[in-house]
Amino acid sequence: YTMRSTALIGLTALALLVAVTAKPNWRVKNGAEVNKEDLPYVVGLHSGSTLCTGTIIGDNLVLTAAHCMCGPSKMTHVYPALTTFTKGIYPTDQWAIGSYVMEGNAKAECEAGQKPMGGHDMALVKIAKAKFDFGPKVAQTTLSPKEGHNEPATIAGYGQDENYESGTLLKGSINFIGSCHVLTTHQSRAICYDITKNWQVTRPGDSGGPALDSSNRLMGVNSGSINVSTSTGVLLHQHGVMASVKANMDFIKNAKTMLA
Repeated sequence: YTMRSTALIGLTALALLVAVTAKPNWRVKNGAEVNKEDLPYVVGLHSGSTLCTGTIIGDNLVLTAAHCMCGPSKMTHVYPALTTFTKGIYPTDQWAIGSYVMEGNAKAECEAGQKPMGGHDMALVKIAKAKFDFGPKVAQTTLSPKEGHNEPATIAGYGQDENYESGTLLKGSINFIGSCHVLTTHQSRAICYDITKNWQVTRPGDSGGPALDSSNRLMGVNSGSINVSTSTGVLLHQHGVMASVKANMDFIKNAKTMLA
């Protein structure tokens, strides 16, 4: 899911004005194909025209990015792990989305015609069916208690290829950093990794995908990526941005109650 926004922030330590641009997501570049039954809780979400990724965290619940559920192209169906998406061809193995709850700030942005991004970019989706068809290829994971700062993680997603014609599940390894430059009042709920160190880059379709800790517990939800550069165009940072699960735990609990 492509997002663009541009703004300016000041770096106090350097007394330098820098431009922050939210770039289109890129696929989990340099990632590895997911082996059968490796990540049975990572699912694809599709609207018929756009693609996102999510993570099963309950009998009929999927955690994804709020911007995946925003606007006329919001997701309508959930597909199991290892589904391969081809443009115009949709798998028959699917579950219709029944209802969803967006984090409050993200909902307000969406209703104002903006695409949510950053630490509040999170939505809980409930499928219409009472329960997923759990088995070797479909499972749920738990939520990580880890902060997500200075932690290694696995990311995964259904990023489309360069022709925007297909999406297959890929995974990669990243290391979260201690802080990130996110232009949002909810920066404290964002966790980031340095793309230039890992070169595990995300692409349209990876939005909403998970960052998993060493025990495969959900630690973050993929929101997008940002470039931080000087006013003269010198690149300072390139960060992948995730909404922290631990920092959004109250929202997740309340959303579960609302969807019960």
